[in-house]
Amino acid sequence: MTQSKKIAVAGGIGSGKSTVLNILKKHGCAVFSCDEIYAELCADAEFLYGLSVLFPEVVKAGRLDRALLSSMIFSDPQARAKLNDYTHPLIM
Repeated sequence: MTQSKKIAVAGGIGSGKSTVLNILKKHGCAVFSCDEIYAELCADAEFLYGLSVLFPEVVKAGRLDRALLSSMIFSDPQARAKLNDYTHPLIM
């Protein structure tokens, strides 16, 4: 009997998580990427509306200003927690 294993790949920005996931994919492993799900969410109008309620200045003409949102959440732990509280349940 073959045993299924689960591996979590974690790390900061630019640490190589995507590279590791691509290697695993090439070897036939199933991959669940929170980054890919978040990218899909960012193209969803309903998600962006909810985000604009929390952070009105980051959604302009129906598009997310990622640079502005990043600067906000990386400089303010409370803003980061607010974003995480909104996005994490949707991603999972």
